[in-house]
Amino acid sequence: MVKKMDAGDLVKEHPISLSRTETGGQLYTRLKFQAALTLNDFITDLLNDSVSEKVQDESAVTFAPTLKKEDGHLNFAEESFEVIWNKVRALKPWPGTYCFLNNKRLKVIEIEEYNSLTLKPGEFKLHDQKMLIGTTDKTIRLSYVQLEGKKASKDTDLANGLQNISEQITLK
Repeated sequence: MVKKMDAGDLVKEHPISLSRTETGGQLYTRLKFQAALTLNDFITDLLNDSVSEKVQDESAVTFAPTLKKEDGHLNFAEESFEVIWNKVRALKPWPGTYCFLNNKRLKVIEIEEYNSLTLKPGEFKLHDQKMLIGTTDKTIRLSYVQLEGKKASKDTDLANGLQNISEQITLK
């Protein structure tokens, strides 16, 4: 036993690969089952007195802080598509990602790259019933969202209700 967090020798490890579309919730489920299988292997090794230790490379250790709801706030004006894409996936389902639409919280559940229109970082536009916003390098479509007090829906469904006030919409 060592006093430092995530330090000390390793007795079992199982490297995994991540899918480009995998969410934090999907990864959690996959790791939960993998951990049970790996624990079973470890107990078998322990019973057979065949546990071996491997020195951990402490330079490769990273610390993951506890997530807070505020960690899910998206800053389109200062973040790239890749950063936002990874944040939306990693924080799904909890704490989730969001921005504010006319001072109401808009939960951003799914996004996609949008190549048909280029917007400046932080610039928002309803275009062909799609909710679009510029990042530092690309335009994003907020394809599946949930406005505070409403059900989750496609952006096109929410845009139908916003069409009459499209000049007054602010997204931040």
